[in-house]
Amino acid sequence: MVEGTRSQSVDIEKGILIILVVVAHAQRDIVHDIIFMFHMPLFFVISGFLIKREKLLKAGYMMGKIKHLIILYVVYLVIDMLLVRKTFSVHDWMYAIWGGRAVTGVYWYITCFLFTLFLFFALIRKFPDAAVKGFALIGGGIAVIESHLIDNIHFLQSPGIPWNLDVSLMALIYLTIGFYYKGKIKELLKSDLKKYDLAAGILAAVLALICWFIYRDGNRLYYFDMKPVCYKELISALLIPCAFGFVFVRLVYWMEKNNWLKV
Repeated sequence: MVEGTRSQSVDIEKGILIILVVVAHAQRDIVHDIIFMFHMPLFFVISGFLIKREKLLKAGYMMGKIKHLIILYVVYLVIDMLLVRKTFSVHDWMYAIWGGRAVTGVYWYITCFLFTLFLFFALIRKFPDAAVKGFALIGGGIAVIESHLIDNIHFLQSPGIPWNLDVSLMALIYLTIGFYYKGKIKELLKSDLKKYDLAAGILAAVLALICWFIYRDGNRLYYFDMKPVCYKELISALLIPCAFGFVFVRLVYWMEKNNWLKV
């Protein structure tokens, strides 16, 4: 991928994830739970992958990003409240302004993404890369601690931290992975080496076994969901999305190589 040009590979990856988001939200079942294991983490990984250091550190970049997304966020929220939900309740509007877990829908993602980007921007300006990675892991550890506390602290459930800013502690890890390992991701997207296909096949088989083990008795032994702060330990929260991401990246490679999407 040439710097400054649009990547068809990334567009395909995002397209697959968007389709999976729709499928996952169609109903709550095993398919929903499996997709939730990885779909939002991979969106943050892709965001980190697309960030260029020089552009991020450029004066005015963060303010421009905030203005661009917040204006759309507010416009969509107002239209939704007035024309779709048709509510003039002060209570409903206060919760909508609070955002995050206090309001149903997709609103949490934009605010969480912006704050995650701000955290990353602040860290990368002040600290060396090794320290940034360390801070990201610390943030993930704090997020896991919160996940264990949330069942006993009602405020964390509803209305929750404003704009779901707390979820940024976990999202920061995924964005950091995408940013610092973009070279490896590009290699996976373009390399003809069979070892990557072998690794992807093995990972796909392992993920299938994990999913079978988790849901074999109809009882959910593991669940991951970023919005309600449901990630009970850090290792699986890192490894499972990355494993799915590895498989999807190699799938996209073969889709491009064989022109599966060409009309």
